[in-house]
Amino acid sequence: RFNMENCDDSVDVDSNHVHSTDGDTSHVELNDDEDDSYSVSSGDDADDTSQSSDNGDDAGDTSQSSDNGDDADKRDDDKPVEVNAVVGFAIRKSEIRRRGPEGSKKIVMRQFVCNKHGLRAKKYLCKIDRKREHRRLTRTNCAARLHVHYKPKKDRAQIDGLQSRGIRTCHIMGYMVAQKGGYSSVGFTKKDLYNYFDKKMRDIIKDGDVAASLNYLNVKTSTDPMLYAEYAVNNNDGRMKSIFWADGSSRSDYFCFGDVLAFDTTYQKNKYNYPLVIFSGCNHHSQIVIFGAAIVSDETTETYKWVLKCFLECMEKKHPKAVVTDGDEAMREAIKHVFPNATHQLCSWHLNKNASDNVKNSEFLAGFKKAMYSNITKDEFEEFWSELIKENKLERNPWVAKTYANKSMWATAYLRDKFFGCFRTTSQCEAVNAIIKSYTRKKCSIFEFIHNFEQALRDYRNNEVVADFKSKCTEPVLTTHLHLIESDAAKVYTAEIFIEVKDQIMKVGALIVKDKHEVGDTKIYTLKKYCQDNYEREVVYDGSTF
Repeated sequence: RFNMENCDDSVDVDSNHVHSTDGDTSHVELNDDEDDSYSVSSGDDADDTSQSSDNGDDAGDTSQSSDNGDDADKRDDDKPVEVNAVVGFAIRKSEIRRRGPEGSKKIVMRQFVCNKHGLRAKKYLCKIDRKREHRRLTRTNCAARLHVHYKPKKDRAQIDGLQSRGIRTCHIMGYMVAQKGGYSSVGFTKKDLYNYFDKKMRDIIKDGDVAASLNYLNVKTSTDPMLYAEYAVNNNDGRMKSIFWADGSSRSDYFCFGDVLAFDTTYQKNKYNYPLVIFSGCNHHSQIVIFGAAIVSDETTETYKWVLKCFLECMEKKHPKAVVTDGDEAMREAIKHVFPNATHQLCSWHLNKNASDNVKNSEFLAGFKKAMYSNITKDEFEEFWSELIKENKLERNPWVAKTYANKSMWATAYLRDKFFGCFRTTSQCEAVNAIIKSYTRKKCSIFEFIHNFEQALRDYRNNEVVADFKSKCTEPVLTTHLHLIESDAAKVYTAEIFIEVKDQIMKVGALIVKDKHEVGDTKIYTLKKYCQDNYEREVVYDGSTF
């Protein structure tokens, strides 16, 4: 590749005719003599040609070149000549084109041809009155040529590609300046770039932001038949109130991993200040998967009911067994109405944050976490909570009283027999949120928001591909004392889940079987923990259920 001023380093090797560009014309003329060389004229650049004559005979198989361009142009032109001379392949300068105002024209095209390009004129080969012997032929009409030209459309494609990957406009400008070697070589200003993106978006949403968004989702159904989308309008003014959508991958993920559903509204908003609602869950690699998304105009119970009904319709009436939320009252009422049989768990991260905001007591906060996460019985929880409140004198604290009333939605003692797939907090979705933020901005339109959300989701889903490869193509090192159980578990579970299973196998070593008895098909084990006399648990195994 050859760097030429105002060129994008694109090189086309063409064995056919010269590519023409609008606004410039050029033609090739063979000299009216026996020399195998030729001349090229191109408007004002007629002097940038290779010419040679010898009154009917060759003066040699080389050509003299003159160029009215500046020294930089000459140096750039000489680069391919020098390179080919070193490797033993002679070339000639052919066409050149410039564009721009008089006195400051820039090269936009330069062509180099093989030294054997063209043929000697037939009239010199057919002369019968020659006085000298024909010179040996040096031209064989070789078609090899090097065509270097500036492609402004390629710059536009590069700029569009950078923007689609979430790169900010100012950073795109900096990249183009660095690539071209300076602001003077870019051909546009930062303001031009901002105007270009604004005009591009205005053209897309010329029929309205909502219409463009719906059309985008409709077009996607041609490549993704499982894509589902639904929207609601305001009865008063006919404007869009809410929109819900889920692509085929999201729906497939829900059918596989939809036992636990996380419902979060803390994501970034758009220029209309409409929040983004994301439905998510956890897959077999302990990674967050997205089941669907919605943009809503408000956060009322009725709006959430509509969104949840759309979600249920999209997922073919499959209800989740458990739902994790941030504790919003409107959301809670909507869940009770649409998912009446689902276990509702409050996000532990939001609970801890609310605790620190409402109770300025470090001892209580530490005890509150223990009450939330400890795997104890209900009686043990009640005893621990009562002592915690008395010690910190919080009997009359309204937040503490309200939180205790909802204990069945956050205390492990009341939730340990329910399946949540290790999903305790909606903040587990922060990795997804971070990617979404990198692709979107607060003032973007709904069309941009949906489009960029799809881009972010596509990138995030690649994590599952990497995790699949790791699980299928690698094997864990067995380190526990129960090698057979550990070995079987390694064959069943994915790499990430196996780490958790391995931790459970390690803890089994600290348990002692104190008693065992059978009642029909049921076996009851009484277990104690090593060096903990007050720890005693019963494990019931019902063989008829397996």
